[in-house]
Amino acid sequence: MDSTRAMQLAVESGGAGTEVIRVAGELTGETGARLVGLLDRVANAPGAPVAERVVVDLGGVRSFEIEGVELLHRAGRLLGGAGVRLVLAGVDARRGVLPRRVDKALDGFRTVPDLERALAAGRLP
Repeated sequence: MDSTRAMQLAVESGGAGTEVIRVAGELTGETGARLVGLLDRVANAPGAPVAERVVVDLGGVRSFEIEGVELLHRAGRLLGGAGVRLVLAGVDARRGVLPRRVDKALDGFRTVPDLERALAAGRLP
């Protein structure tokens, strides 16, 4: 599979200071770098109001690699430096079946079961 097509990304407003990034495909070191770049642009878009939080919906990700999750940690630090909270949605129900290293790496994130709950919650912790 062509690595540039291994991940699809979509950005939308979640309202109330929330940006949503929907991710589908594979989360690898290579595709994760694209996601980090997008998160950086969302957090630092010139002239745009800064989001209070970014919810990354991983419900459409079919394959996780540790390198991709490690890049999400990098993105979390970038966003945190800009005063933006990173929240992951769509991974809670899959935690027991992911590779052990990936599952453990996800421990450091704020997570919600799915995007709908993230948006309904308004302000997340």
